[in-house]
Amino acid sequence: MTWNLGSMDRTVRLVIASTMYWMVALGLTRGLWAFVPMLIGTMMVVTWHEHHCPVYQLLGWSTRRTTR
Repeated sequence: MTWNLGSMDRTVRLVIASTMYWMVALGLTRGLWAFVPMLIGTMMVVTWHEHHCPVYQLLGWSTRRTTR
């Protein structure tokens, strides 16, 4: 699996994930609706950790700088 996430993209994903988790922790979303931000946050953390986004791969995108 090739990396396709740059450092800024990874940082944004981590910020989004922490925001989603805080929304649930502060009670801004409740019940079944709390599942949605938790799922989004988890997806962001997994792609952040793996340096790879499957959606980017399908679209042929990459935010990672290539070294020459």
